[in-house]
Amino acid sequence: RVFRVVVVEALQVDTEQPDTVYKVDSSLEEVSMLQDAVRKALKRADGKDGLKMLARGMSAQEVVNRLTSDDEQREQRQLGLVDRMGNAATFTGSGCYDWAGGVTGAGFAAQGNILANDQVVPAMAQAFETAKGDLAARLLAALSAGDDMGGDKRGRQGAALFVVKPNAGYGGHTDRYIDLRVDDHGQPVRELARLLTLHRLYFGQTPVHEKIALTSALVRELQQAAQRHGMYR
Repeated sequence: RVFRVVVVEALQVDTEQPDTVYKVDSSLEEVSMLQDAVRKALKRADGKDGLKMLARGMSAQEVVNRLTSDDEQREQRQLGLVDRMGNAATFTGSGCYDWAGGVTGAGFAAQGNILANDQVVPAMAQAFETAKGDLAARLLAALSAGDDMGGDKRGRQGAALFVVKPNAGYGGHTDRYIDLRVDDHGQPVRELARLLTLHRLYFGQTPVHEKIALTSALVRELQQAAQRHGMYR
């Protein structure tokens, strides 16, 4: 079974291309472009129309009200939206399986259903708001907090972390900045955290405080180490 938690930050819609959404984190340090992933995630609530409404300047709450009022199956729906001003709205229909609900905060909406208890989503939101680091770190903190609080009442099996921003993928050829998933694991969120650590090690930039001067002595030490492993002649 899959424990799924969604935390969405401020969505800024391109008025020239209403199907394109930009995700802006609260620190304004990075801008992530969400296209197909966002449209698929909101498809049941007619996400394409929702994005167009946001592009026309409607607030998140106005969009949620419009989408749900026109949906005969709204009581089986769950969605969350954040508008370009950072105002958030969430909706959980009465037909969603317990526990189901959502919370909102400055620049984010969090919701879930079939959860172990009513503290899972609030724990996610608090972790996301207080976590340090970039968007991926904060999303992982939210997943971990929700998991620790009980997560999906059906148990654990999979977890995923997906963050996109322009040309941030491998070699700058894609927008997939972070695209990690665990499909079948006893502790999927912990495994996801391990994969994120490895991803940062292999593809991330070395923090300034970890950098050291490359002296001649250090160069010789590195060469000798490489020679022992047959990687330097």
